[in-house]
Amino acid sequence: LVCGSKVFDFTELEASTEYDGYTVDSEAVKNFWRVAHSLPLESQRRLLQFTTGSDRVPVGGLSRLKMVISRHGPDSD
Repeated sequence: LVCGSKVFDFTELEASTEYDGYTVDSEAVKNFWRVAHSLPLESQRRLLQFTTGSDRVPVGGLSRLKMVISRHGPDSD
């Protein structure tokens, strides 16, 4: 039986995320994580589905995922 964990520790995901064109201190990255951490559980599940294709936490936790936040093009006002 494969069902994945129901614990959404986005701190683990944040710590394991890589950045391409951004740094951990970029304003866009800080805003993304601020919002991600403040989402209700159902919205976090949907964010996970959108970014990974699955709404389940893998065995071993969110740190097992390879997430990359990439910049595509210049910032706009």
